[in-house]
Amino acid sequence: MPNGHVTCQSYIAGVMDYHSFTKSLGVSSGYNFCIPEGTSLYDIHKKVLTFFLKNREQYAPFIASPGVVVALVDAYPCAKKKRLPKGRR
Repeated sequence: MPNGHVTCQSYIAGVMDYHSFTKSLGVSSGYNFCIPEGTSLYDIHKKVLTFFLKNREQYAPFIASPGVVVALVDAYPCAKKKRLPKGRR
């Protein structure tokens, strides 16, 4: 499909925006991703596409938006907060 990458990138951007919105309301799914500042939509698109190609059979029966979130969590996991030692909490 001509310009299919633009459509795909727009879809991914919409999923990212919706995720940010639900997270700001405190009603997100708990699947969080942390995309480094300055990461291009092109690079994000490549990571999501690669995830779907590697996991085609697993995600083929699903609608795309949850799969995009899982792909983003896989590609851009958030750093885990360090826990303070006991007695310093």
